Amino acid sequence: MSICLPAGPDHLTDKISIIDGRELDDDLARAWQALALTRPDLGSPFYQPGFARIVARQNLGLRLVLIEQQGQLCGVFPFHRDRWGRLRSVGYQLNDYHGLVLRQGVEIDATQLLQACGARYFAFDHMPLTQATFAPHIALETFSPVMELEGGIEAYRQRLSARSAKGSSGIFQSVGNARRRLERQVGPLRLEMASKDPRAYQRLLA
Repeated sequence: MSICLPAGPDHLTDKISIIDGRELDDDLARAWQALALTRPDLGSPFYQPGFARIVARQNLGLRLVLIEQQGQLCGVFPFHRDRWGRLRSVGYQLNDYHGLVLRQGVEIDATQLLQACGARYFAFDHMPLTQATFAPHIALETFSPVMELEGGIEAYRQRLSARSAKGSSGIFQSVGNARRRLERQVGPLRLEMASKDPRAYQRLLA
């Protein structure tokens, strides 16, 4: 499906296309990734094509709005349409970063975007203020905790230790002490992602 819209007064966008999320191929993924890398506020994995691919494989009706300027991709808006006809961000029940992946300096009006999608309503609840397209429509602002992992886990550990009220010991040492104490009580520990062992669940509840 391709929808061509007249350019706005600033001529920053000239075409909007909508495709099925399962049509996200390697070339489009690379172009999308390149867009996300141009802005630090788009660094979350939720703004990356890899997350959209995971969601698209579940056959949940994911659609991708592709915004072009002079034949070049300049924006991507992945969305679902819920049973009431509202647009929702890709994987919205898990997604903590809603909105557009848009190249710096490119503008698109929210009404224009919704018209292209054949919708009147976009429901969001995790929208960064840097999302200029939707910022005027934010009803409530609040703070969200984040983990700054730039430089790797060791750099993160050093930053936490430097800020810790306990001085050089830091939170990691406290967690390490708790882990060793637990190992002495119950034996060796290991991390297992998404365990389905009912015995482990019952032990957690005990």
